[in-house]
Amino acid sequence: RKKGYEKIDYITPLFTDILKDTYGIIVYQEQIMQIARVFANFSLSKADLLRRAMSKKKVEILKTLEEEFINGGIANGYPYETGKKVYDLILNFANYGFNKSHSVAYSLVAYKMAYLKAHYPKEFYSNLLGSVLGSSDKTKEYIDELKVLGINVLPPDINKSYEFKYKVVNNGLIMPLASIKNIGGVISSYINKERLNGNFKDIYDFFARIYKKTNNIKVIQSLIYAHAFDSFGYSITTLINNYETLTNYATLEND
Repeated sequence: RKKGYEKIDYITPLFTDILKDTYGIIVYQEQIMQIARVFANFSLSKADLLRRAMSKKKVEILKTLEEEFINGGIANGYPYETGKKVYDLILNFANYGFNKSHSVAYSLVAYKMAYLKAHYPKEFYSNLLGSVLGSSDKTKEYIDELKVLGINVLPPDINKSYEFKYKVVNNGLIMPLASIKNIGGVISSYINKERLNGNFKDIYDFFARIYKKTNNIKVIQSLIYAHAFDSFGYSITTLINNYETLTNYATLEND
């Protein structure tokens, strides 16, 4: 319609000023209020009632207002069929209608996010994934999108991972410590604070330093199974089989 390929149909010239910005298509809730005012002589409060019924999908209220709307149109000289046609359009509009006062703000946010996603995908998804840490479904959804984009999601690293945010690196994103099951904010925060004294040199150094805060087997095993110690060069099986030895070492070191 904008390019002139299709004729613009305003239904009645009465709606021309109301619908000209959207080429004869009802898009905004405010347009419905205006249509109800000029076509059926609805008061502003009743027009707002119609708007709210649409936004909340309250079918019973919409059906009740239909008779008033059509009768109002008849009183203004419009046949029943025209009133029915207009009201049916309103009901169809209720499925996708939007608040005009929000449209510019939403459009700007959508435009900026699309720009960041296109030009800075790793940074974009780093923040997006960080916002859904507690949701496995959303996390999987975004990680699947990253796979399509060819961006790697790397397992947590005991010396590199942030607490809650996915870390941007050249070859992808490194998962945060808090994304690991059984590793809460308290433990991940402690690991990061301990790391300020210097990176963990090896698995022995980690056990000795972390033992001061926790010797919870679930916490340590969760880190092992999440590949957080891969950089130390030991397999998961080796670490699990030697857990008791490492714990004994940490106990002696702290004594």
